[in-house]
Amino acid sequence: MVTILSNFILLLISPPGFLISMLLLIYFEYLTLKSIVKDSYGINLNTVISNYVHRHTSKSLPLSSSEQAALDMVYRRENIGTREVSNNIGIAISTTRRLMRDLASKGYVFRKVNKNDRRAFCYMASHKYIQKVKIYNTQDKY
Repeated sequence: MVTILSNFILLLISPPGFLISMLLLIYFEYLTLKSIVKDSYGINLNTVISNYVHRHTSKSLPLSSSEQAALDMVYRRENIGTREVSNNIGIAISTTRRLMRDLASKGYVFRKVNKNDRRAFCYMASHKYIQKVKIYNTQDKY
C-alpha cells in the first residue's frame, strides 16, 4: 500500500503527472461551472439568455435564430457556399438549403451559381439586410 502511494506521489511531482493533475482540475472546474449554469429551480440560464438575445434582435429582423446565424455568416463573408454555412451553423445540408432558399425568397440574400461547381450555389447579403444591420448597429451605439 505504501509503495502504491509513494509511486502516486512521485507521479504527481513529475512533469507529466503535474500536467495530468492540472487537466483533472480544469475538468472538475468545468463540471462545477456546468452544474452552476442550472439554478435551483432547474431553469437553464443559457436558454434564458439566448431567448433574450433572440427577442432583442427579432425587433429589427423577424427571423429564427438559425436564419440570423446564416445571415450573419453571409454578411461577414461574401460568396459563401451552402456546405460552409451548414458546417459552421451545425445543421444538415438539406435544412441549410431550405433555410437559404427561404432567405432568398424573403430578399435577405442573393443566390448565384458557384463558378467552380455549377451544381452548387453561393450567397451574398442583399442591400435589404445590409441596411437593417446598419440601422440596428447605429441604434445600439446610442
